[in-house]
Amino acid sequence: MALRLMTLVVAQDNKDKVQAILDERKVRDCWQEREDGLLLTNLLLNAEQAEPLMDAFSSAFADQDSFKVILVPVEAALPHPEEEDQAPKAELEEEKKAANRVSRDELYEEALSGTKLGRNYLLMVLLSALVAAVGLLRDDIAIIIGAMVIAPLLMPNIALSLATTLGDIKLGKKALWCNAAGLGLGFLLAGAIGFAIKVDPAIPAIAGRTQVALSDLVLALCAGAAGTLAFTAGQAGAVIGVMVAVALMPPLVTAGLLLGSGELALAARAGLLVFTNLVCINLAGVGTFLLQGLGPRHWWQEEKVRKASLRAFAIWVALLLALAAVIGTLL
Repeated sequence: MALRLMTLVVAQDNKDKVQAILDERKVRDCWQEREDGLLLTNLLLNAEQAEPLMDAFSSAFADQDSFKVILVPVEAALPHPEEEDQAPKAELEEEKKAANRVSRDELYEEALSGTKLGRNYLLMVLLSALVAAVGLLRDDIAIIIGAMVIAPLLMPNIALSLATTLGDIKLGKKALWCNAAGLGLGFLLAGAIGFAIKVDPAIPAIAGRTQVALSDLVLALCAGAAGTLAFTAGQAGAVIGVMVAVALMPPLVTAGLLLGSGELALAARAGLLVFTNLVCINLAGVGTFLLQGLGPRHWWQEEKVRKASLRAFAIWVALLLALAAVIGTLL
């Protein structure tokens, strides 16, 4: 069972209010400290308890200047926490929404950190595109997989799915800008290489990324859902397999190389594969987040965000159907 250490900081006169919230829940351990007029409440709890507790604390204390909540993962604790008795029914209903995933706020912070459009991100895009180009031109699968594992474009798309699910415009804009910059930079570099070096479209690694089939839709949807599940479970290692299964950089670089060499029709086919993967990753991401009960913090936002999420989900589905129709005509 994954554990979290949560520290709540509020003014000392809120002790009874804090206790009332905790009395409705069963945490593994709790201890309090007083410092400079502040009450620090430390809680050892299961990962799925974090989200409902943070929501409760936010609703009760968000208007206070001293209010803070700090949440960190716990690698180990001694003595080992014992299995708890059955929790109260109300708490079980709250935890059911966050079952098998980390809290909304942890997901948000992780997604936000993956949308930082800075020098490191741009360098990662350039390096990934360069490695992919070398691997494609040499028809070397090992090198191409190296570019897939770097995968700088995967997290901005997961962040876009999360922003759509939460109705967070700020995160959505950051994710879109990060996506656009990464896709544009990788494509321009590949196009420059294709212009400087005549690319042979018969190279198997390149030719294979100009052939789009309906099975690519299934693969991208499954890989996108698996990647989102791994992300929500906090299993970063499992995302690596998804990077390889539905990588965006190799087909993007293929499109750039072929366009730079004047192979317009083949470049368009490779671009179609890139667009297919983008649509499927986002569609699978939004669908998976919704199925896991992820939503806004406050109840009065739920209806508005739910409608916006379903509208965005419908748009992704429409794009998917359009892609399926286009791919069907190419077969």
